[in-house]
Amino acid sequence: MEADIRIGVGNLVPHPVMGWSGGGKILYPGVAGENTVSYFHLKGSLENGNLFGREDSPIRTMMEGWVDTIGLDFIVNTILNSHMQLHSAVAGHYIQAHRAGVEIAKGVLGCAVDERADVVVVSSFPADQDFWQSPKGMYSAEYALKGDSGGTIILVSPNYEGVGPHPEYPEWMGRDDGDELVHGIFAGKPFSGDALAMAIGNSMSKMRRRRKLVVVSDGVTAEDMERCGCRHYPTAHLQQAVDDALAGNTGAKLAAVSNGAETFLYHT
Repeated sequence: MEADIRIGVGNLVPHPVMGWSGGGKILYPGVAGENTVSYFHLKGSLENGNLFGREDSPIRTMMEGWVDTIGLDFIVNTILNSHMQLHSAVAGHYIQAHRAGVEIAKGVLGCAVDERADVVVVSSFPADQDFWQSPKGMYSAEYALKGDSGGTIILVSPNYEGVGPHPEYPEWMGRDDGDELVHGIFAGKPFSGDALAMAIGNSMSKMRRRRKLVVVSDGVTAEDMERCGCRHYPTAHLQQAVDDALAGNTGAKLAAVSNGAETFLYHT
């Protein structure tokens, strides 16, 4: 990438691997190939916790080390409100300006969780395109659930384009041996499948094992979701999905999150 000045332009929203988008992340995939993008996601899939909205994501720290080697002179990052209108912009050093922008974004996209719930219903908006994007809402919703495990996330999404561009993804989400295979890839073992699908699937598999995942959507099938290890309901049966999740749990708390894919939940 030969240039006298390198400027990165992006937008700040919570991200499942990097914690937040923006900053030096514009180089991946901006000027990087799929193998490099897969590398970061494979590393992220080995993390056992939820990195969505975390400033201390170890994968961002790793990525910024690479950016420092490649070189990025300046960034301009926007912060949009829930109506996709410009709220603020930051510019400057790709780390310092990024962190300042994240603080602003937390105020714009953030919502305090005063009491955690047993069941969380979450909209995938604006990541409605497919099931490759819409589970971002699940990462957000998990912060509203009680404890580190248990509870139910009900994702409501149109998933207009079905499972999405990585057909192997549901299989990996439904498997429990992803870490072993990822370690094998880093050890040099051959892998002929879709590494990016495996990486994202492995991350979601860990959430599936922590929480009960339900998908309410007309864009994906019950068979698709069975492969993922999720329960499926058509959109018209959203109330049934909620009733089933609450059944047998007297006094259960229910929460709802709109704009789930870009909402930063934090605990007071």
